[in-house]
Amino acid sequence: MYKVLSVEKYIPQKYIPYVEEFWKDIDGCWLNLKDDYISTTTEASTIHENSIKEVKKCLKTIMLEEEYLNSWKNKQFMRKDKLK
Repeated sequence: MYKVLSVEKYIPQKYIPYVEEFWKDIDGCWLNLKDDYISTTTEASTIHENSIKEVKKCLKTIMLEEEYLNSWKNKQFMRKDKLK
């Protein structure tokens, strides 16, 4: 059994465009992001935490998946350059 949580009530306005759905069950709080967005903490389109407060702390890690992958590739490239 789960309870759908109000995105408008719990999620700050600037993050609402990235959120697909938000709910709570016996395992904690779940926030699904819209297509093409991920949390850099989980490297996935889902944020799962024990409380709403903890989910809200993770919101700042949301970014476009493509940007995240590009930044990761750039870090890998920079490391290779340092080895030379």
